[in-house]
Amino acid sequence: MVAFRRVAIMIDLQWPLSYHHNVFAGVLRYARERGNWECAVDLHAGGSLRAGRGRSAYDGVVVRATPRLVARAKRARVPVVNVWLNSPARNVPSVFPDAAASGRMAAEHLIARGLRQFGHLGDFRNRTSQLQAAAFRAAVSAAGFPCTSQLVPGDCGKTPAAWKKFQATLEQWIESWALPFGVCIAHDILARHLATVCQRKGIRVPDDAAMVGTFNESVICLHPEPSLSSIDFGFEGIGCLATALLDRLMDGEPPPKKPLWIEPAELAARQSTDVFAASDPVVA
Repeated sequence: MVAFRRVAIMIDLQWPLSYHHNVFAGVLRYARERGNWECAVDLHAGGSLRAGRGRSAYDGVVVRATPRLVARAKRARVPVVNVWLNSPARNVPSVFPDAAASGRMAAEHLIARGLRQFGHLGDFRNRTSQLQAAAFRAAVSAAGFPCTSQLVPGDCGKTPAAWKKFQATLEQWIESWALPFGVCIAHDILARHLATVCQRKGIRVPDDAAMVGTFNESVICLHPEPSLSSIDFGFEGIGCLATALLDRLMDGEPPPKKPLWIEPAELAARQSTDVFAASDPVVA
C-alpha cells in the first residue's frame, strides 16, 4: 500500500492570475488521481519543516521558491519543486513554462499574417519576458525582418508619475513604428495598455498593429474590444507535471539536473491578429 502523503502548496493564490490559479488546479488534479494525498495551502510552510528529530508537517512542497525556504527544506530533507521562473533560488528541481518557445510561436503567427516589421514589449526585470524577447527577435531576424524592443517596469502604475512616464514611453515607441507592425507583448495587461494607447493615437488594431499577448488572461484578453490574441502556457498541466516530479522525489529518485521546460499549449488567436498585411493598399 502506498504511504499517505501531505503536501504544502505555496503559490500566492491571492494574486488574481491564471498562472497561480491553474498551477494550483493542476496540483490538486494530480493529488486527486493519486488518492492518498492531502494538499494544504500554507504560505508559511517553511516554519513546519524540521531538521533532526520529529517528523515535518509536510512530505513535500510545491512552491514559488525563495532561497530561505529551499535551505530550510534541504536541512529537513523535504523535497520541493519550484514553479516560479523568476525565483532567486538556484539548483532547485523546477518546472517552468517555456518562454523561449512562446517567443518563437508569436513570431511564426505574426509572420504568417504577412507582417514584415516587428517589435517586442517586455518587463526588464522579468525572466519570462527576457527569454521570450530573445527568442522572438531571433526568429524574426532568421526570417529576414527587423525587430525593435521596448522595456518597461512591471510596476508601471505604482504612482501617478510612473504611469505618466509609462504612457509617454509607449507613445514614443509607437511613433517609431513602420506600419503595419507586429508586436509580441510579455503579458496581457501590457498588451491591453498598448492597445489603448494605439487607439488613442489613431493606430488601428489589428490593421496597423497586430498584437500577441502572453498568459491568456481571459478577462483582460476579451474585454474591451479588440479582443487580444494571447499565448496560453497551459499552467494546469505545469502544476500537474510539477506534482508528478515531486512524487518521484518523495519516492527517493534523484532530482533532474536541469529544469523541466513545458512548451505552450496554444496561441489563442483573436481580433488583435485577425488581419493579413499587404504593402499595396488596394490588396490590403
